[in-house]
Amino acid sequence: MPEKPLITVVGLGGYSIFMSTATFPEKGETVKARNCFTEPGGKGYNQAVACARLGARTAFIGSFGNDLYGKECIDFLKKESIDTSHVKITGEKATATGVILTDMYGDNRVTVYPGAAELLRPEDILEAEEIISRSDVLLIQLEVPFDTVKCAIETANKHNVRVILNPAPAFLPEYDILKKVYLLTPNEFEATLISGIKDGNSISPGRMAEKLKASGAKNVIITLGEKGAYLSCPGYDTQIEPFKVAKVVDTTGAGDTFNAALAVYIAKGFDMIKAAQFATTAAALSVAKKGVMNSIPYHDDVVKARDQGDGSSGSL
Repeated sequence: MPEKPLITVVGLGGYSIFMSTATFPEKGETVKARNCFTEPGGKGYNQAVACARLGARTAFIGSFGNDLYGKECIDFLKKESIDTSHVKITGEKATATGVILTDMYGDNRVTVYPGAAELLRPEDILEAEEIISRSDVLLIQLEVPFDTVKCAIETANKHNVRVILNPAPAFLPEYDILKKVYLLTPNEFEATLISGIKDGNSISPGRMAEKLKASGAKNVIITLGEKGAYLSCPGYDTQIEPFKVAKVVDTTGAGDTFNAALAVYIAKGFDMIKAAQFATTAAALSVAKKGVMNSIPYHDDVVKARDQGDGSSGSL
């Protein structure tokens, strides 16, 4: 059996507090949560766990506080067989914490305290250059300082490692960085902001993808939630149909699962269409369960779901 590809994920890791409510509170309103639970999380953290479950050897580069939350986060990564040798532990700030509210329709609102994740520095990336150089893909977001993001992308470029940038939250002070990214993966909101298009509701994903590519992005996939995704790359400008599930329970982490699935299949050598189809299926499976860690699927679950589907996209 060939060795699994190696993906290095750089990003925020921390602790998540989930509460479910019937509706989101209006200004000045207090609503009662129907339940509450906690688990490790963060965009980069979720993506690392998903990469490992979906079929890649995975390394995580992040920064945690020297506290109980940080210890639990690192222990969970190790349990998922993720390389934590380049995880930073600091006493300067507490571990990042996120609060996620989910309503009866499965929609969510997220507030994040970045904490120790803000202390991930370019020098931490340079100390991890060796593992980045051996990676098939570098997967990164914008939840850590931009200087650190930039350093990671440039380090990957130095070693001809493909970079997937998930531009979340939508903040991009230097558009030249897009020229160094193999694949850009915004959602509709992020694509609207980054592309500079003001009337995003009336602009097609294709138009937004064109604008992003004109800014330097080689390949673009815009995630469209329940509508699937839009892929724009050499040879393809096409809608990727969604994979349907019976009921949406919780959308938290679906985008992270999508990005991880893309990274895994690209690292394995699949073309962009196959990777996007695999990713839409993985993301769809994730929204059928509550929470994030419990909902991130495993590789065989995704393959089985596609094989049992309508067959229009073939077997992955």
